[in-house]
Amino acid sequence: RAFRQKMSGRKNRAPRGDEDDESSLTAQLSQNPGLLAALQAQLGQMVGGSSGYVEALAPEVHARVSALRRLQVEHAKLDSAYFKEVRELELKYAASKQPLFAKRAQIVSGAYEPTAEEAKPLDDEEEELPPASEKPVVGIPSFWLAVLHSERDTASIIEDHDQEILEHLQDISVEEFSEPKIGYRLIFSFSQNPFFKNEKLTKTYYMDYELEENQVDFSGPSYSSAEGCQIDWHEGKNVTVRIEKKKQKKKGGKDAGKVRTITKTVPQPSFFNFFNPPQIPEGAEETEETEAAQAQLSQDFQIGDRLRDHVIPNAILFFTGELEDDEGDFDEGDFDEDGGDHDGEDDDDDDEEEEAPAPKAKGGKGGKGKPAGGAPPAQNPECKQQ
Repeated sequence: RAFRQKMSGRKNRAPRGDEDDESSLTAQLSQNPGLLAALQAQLGQMVGGSSGYVEALAPEVHARVSALRRLQVEHAKLDSAYFKEVRELELKYAASKQPLFAKRAQIVSGAYEPTAEEAKPLDDEEEELPPASEKPVVGIPSFWLAVLHSERDTASIIEDHDQEILEHLQDISVEEFSEPKIGYRLIFSFSQNPFFKNEKLTKTYYMDYELEENQVDFSGPSYSSAEGCQIDWHEGKNVTVRIEKKKQKKKGGKDAGKVRTITKTVPQPSFFNFFNPPQIPEGAEETEETEAAQAQLSQDFQIGDRLRDHVIPNAILFFTGELEDDEGDFDEGDFDEDGGDHDGEDDDDDDEEEEAPAPKAKGGKGGKGKPAGGAPPAQNPECKQQ
């Protein structure tokens, strides 16, 4: 079977207090290598092992154990049916929420101005507001950029060179579907910008609610695959790649000492690699490459899950900080400080490398994290970027 990952969400995360306890335990273990080694050895014996008790049971008891396992298969079938019914309920309420999200998009973009009643604070308290700006402000500037920075998983893949592009992000919405497969599509809507021609970028996720034969456990649907879209970049604006120039000096012959410059395009981390997920062929053997792709795909599924279930429905709470992720990577400086690029050189007698800077952003610090699996994957034929 293709690589799959169970759907996860905020509800599955440990409470903050538990996280602190785990951090404390980790610190103690790191200071006692002997204890850590002993614990690892003991766990290594336990994981995937057997105490031998079940194997030693009498044949008639083994038969009863098999009967219980068959009952468990029936239990898994009921769990599968339950989640399918939950899916239908999700579709019903997703449709009911669409008008709310559509109005939110209009307010954010400036297409709709709320009435005095709609704009009244929820707590009925007078807010201390700064003086009005000389130039009228349209909509809510940088709304979605601020939202993405306030969520840990999305903040981790935003780079300096992504900031200015994400200033043009006007809305993120979800489209649920059940035919021909079950899944959902994330739709990123952009205003006209100098970076790419697309008005919308999409990311589609497919989910599996079916059971394998004699499956004894079903804890919910799993992600089966992800599909991106083609980004039609303007010339020289593709932030998912950078240009490297390498100077080579000829060592021998009549042209000895002559220098030539070789230019090549190499991939680099970017939020927009999100629209080019790795593809793992069905039945692919496990290699270092497929393991790296699985790690990156695992992070990709997690980001899609967070966007669909938490970020998009609660965007305003992420924007105001009321639902800010504890480990988010957002502060006010991300929108008013000048950022810089980091070029490196590797000089030797024969070769010198120069890196052409990626398009500079007006934004600032950006996310510090990198996508799982390191550099972005090679372009796939179904979903490449130009």
